[in-house]
Amino acid sequence: MNIKTYPNSPCLLQTYVVALCTLSFLFLSRIIGQMIQYFYPVEWLPSLESWQGSSLPYVFLLASQLIILVVMLRVTYQHASGCVRRNPNKGRFLMAFGALYFVSMSGRLVIGLANLSSHPWFNKAIPTFFHLVLATFVLLIAGFHMNWVGKSNKNDLDEAMQ
Repeated sequence: MNIKTYPNSPCLLQTYVVALCTLSFLFLSRIIGQMIQYFYPVEWLPSLESWQGSSLPYVFLLASQLIILVVMLRVTYQHASGCVRRNPNKGRFLMAFGALYFVSMSGRLVIGLANLSSHPWFNKAIPTFFHLVLATFVLLIAGFHMNWVGKSNKNDLDEAMQ
């Protein structure tokens, strides 16, 4: 099996990797924004409470966010270097997980905006937006593994299904 993921579609590779980089950068901006508000609060950013979507202590939240960011950057690098093999089973799992994650966070956002804004979990648009960023990242990776991203010809589809 050829290890190059996009042998005949460098433009698609570039677009896909740019999308992964953009989502990683958005998540990094969330980490930095919340970190600024925790250590050196400024008026031009939303309050620390606006960034916090749960009762998890900030130290643990920051550690988990940094781990997630490292995973995102590693996955992005692997895709940029073309050394990821398609795995349809992994793609189906990631698609199911990503879709459930995206739908639940979209529901959280809509419900919070519509009628349950008094409930703290629904009244947190910033964390919910960044959960949607993470869900989109998962869905992009799923699309790659399910051969929806970067498919260059019928042989790639046949090879992915083996």
